[in-house]
Amino acid sequence: MEDIDKTKEQLINELIKLRKKIAKLESAKISHKLAEKQLVKSEELYRLIAENTSDVITLHDFNLQATFTYISPSIKISGYEPEELLGKSPLDSF
Repeated sequence: MEDIDKTKEQLINELIKLRKKIAKLESAKISHKLAEKQLVKSEELYRLIAENTSDVITLHDFNLQATFTYISPSIKISGYEPEELLGKSPLDSF
């Protein structure tokens, strides 16, 4: 049905539905921005802990060789720089 054939009440109802959809989209956008901010804050906290602990923290890409994707700076105690080991497997002999 074309808009010209619709009654004023039908057009108003459609307008109300569209406004509700817009409100939902805006609410979702705000929720998404809030979630992004929380994620950034969480990542900053994790990085602060990981980079300042004396424990060695590593992340691995679990492909066939489980290669290092992150190594905390505390690895320096063992005589290695984190950059030396990135992309290598803990199963390799160094």
